[in-house]
Amino acid sequence: MHIHSIITINHERMKLLVLLLSSLFAPLCISGTEVPLTEYVNERGTMRIFLSSEKFYMIIKQPHMPLYFTDTLAICDVTQINDEFYMISSEQPESLLQRYLEVTQSNDKGVSDEINVTFDFPECVPMKILMLLDHEWSDLNEYQYKKGPVSITVPNTTKKIFLGFSPDFSVVVHEHPHRYTFQGILTTDTTISFSVNPGVNQITIRNPILNASFFERYYVQDEFIRVVNGQLYWRGITFYERQ
Repeated sequence: MHIHSIITINHERMKLLVLLLSSLFAPLCISGTEVPLTEYVNERGTMRIFLSSEKFYMIIKQPHMPLYFTDTLAICDVTQINDEFYMISSEQPESLLQRYLEVTQSNDKGVSDEINVTFDFPECVPMKILMLLDHEWSDLNEYQYKKGPVSITVPNTTKKIFLGFSPDFSVVVHEHPHRYTFQGILTTDTTISFSVNPGVNQITIRNPILNASFFERYYVQDEFIRVVNGQLYWRGITFYERQ
């Protein structure tokens, strides 16, 4: 069965809506950067690259029935090596999730023997949440997140919580021969963590970037691109500067 054939009709409608929104806002974000961007396009016109001295964006042309929730599949930092060569790297998934992790802790006097933990993410993206308590692998549990906030309870003796996430929908995964390069996340490491404050019994966890497109992007580490005479070379593909 084709990998996309198992996605439901409702899921496709949601994907179309997200795609329309991203197509409206993504160009604004790119054009709003302070450093000028140069656009390059491949011969077939299906891939575009926007490059500055600081950022690298790879954007694909979606078919009539979109394959991805977003058309921006790679966002990388750029380091210039010399007049022709640049090194590009993405921030790794676990680092991104940790950086944008929002944890609210409070005390409800009506609850004393356990801690209520609520996950509340911006998009109702089907995913699995892995939770590890205090480094104890025997306490590794998996929870489903589908249609809004999910609440669970953990012992009030918990000192630290570790989290991992995986998509509960079809993700296009493409292994590339370059080391440390992959597209599509099947799961993250359970390294996203926070300490539980003493006396707390209510915790709310949010993360604004944990959406469908998060699981689909390229994550690149220390790849090289070459730019010369109006042409950009990356992964054996030639991109031509658009005037």
